[in-house]
Amino acid sequence: MKLFLYESVSAGGLGEQAALSLRTEGWAMLTALVEDFLRVKNLEIHTLLSESAPRSLGHVCRRTSPRQELQAFLDIVAKCDAVLVVAPECGGLLEQRSRQVVAANKMLLSSSPEGIALAADKTATAHLWNANGVPTPDLLELDSATFPAVSKPRHGAGSQAVFRISAADEKERCLAQARREMPTDDIVLQEYVHGLAASIAFLVGPKQTLPLLAGRQILSDDGRFRYEGGVLPLPEPSASGALRLGKHAIASVPGLRGFVGIDLVLGEDADWAIEINPRLTTSYLGLRQLARPNLAEIWLSLVRGRLVDPPKWREASVQFGPDGVCRRRAIQRIPRPATPPDESVRFIQ
Repeated sequence: MKLFLYESVSAGGLGEQAALSLRTEGWAMLTALVEDFLRVKNLEIHTLLSESAPRSLGHVCRRTSPRQELQAFLDIVAKCDAVLVVAPECGGLLEQRSRQVVAANKMLLSSSPEGIALAADKTATAHLWNANGVPTPDLLELDSATFPAVSKPRHGAGSQAVFRISAADEKERCLAQARREMPTDDIVLQEYVHGLAASIAFLVGPKQTLPLLAGRQILSDDGRFRYEGGVLPLPEPSASGALRLGKHAIASVPGLRGFVGIDLVLGEDADWAIEINPRLTTSYLGLRQLARPNLAEIWLSLVRGRLVDPPKWREASVQFGPDGVCRRRAIQRIPRPATPPDESVRFIQ
């Protein structure tokens, strides 16, 4: 089978002037994917890279310029049997590329365009989660919000144009800066909730969904919530709380496939689902270090509709950054009030 592993930043889909942080993170994720899928039997790996990419990847690698990137993408899709799309949700790029794969009648190893559109819209996701009883911070009216609050683009990805607004007199300054950073999107306000920033990822197929390890997120402390990596695994009882909430949150959103991440805040009195990432996230860099089986092989089997055993994990802890650098470290307990672990949750279908 010919498999096209597409990462938009590495391919030049955001232009050669994409931020260095995005290029570094994109390259780290793509090289990890290529390495893991190369270990799966009977796959021919195709990639698309910009002319400035440091080296070729996969069995068949095409170089392109930003001006020709879209046509090159479509050409490779036409030649391959399956495609895995990694791209930011902002600007509709992830949805657009996924729709092009579906239109070409190729197997999509990542979320459907409809699932992406829903998950990428923070307002729609919040309304859906509220309707399904998934705890999530309240959306606030711009004119009558209480503080502290968090402002974020309605369709943003990562920490773009995100601000913690501590008091009413900061609102206009933060909103003005957010609109300068994301001039083409709406800005939404959400209740700020206290707790441990965490995430949990799932591998999703049509017949089975497997939870992966939950982890702690490392965020900047400047009120911008910039993602600086994470630590895996999250200790108990926090891990069980993240699993219960993540399972509930992901089951409420139709059309998710492949690797999906849920951002959470685990508080003393309540846990909160913050947003959903319908695509590969940087946590994969740490997860693949701790997984005993090849996560790419499990991923492909699930999307093909097969049933597989949950992955087993190494007895270790890893800290990773957006640059792809992973560091082994001693397991560190993070204090949190005890809650009974949910021993019945192994995997969900």
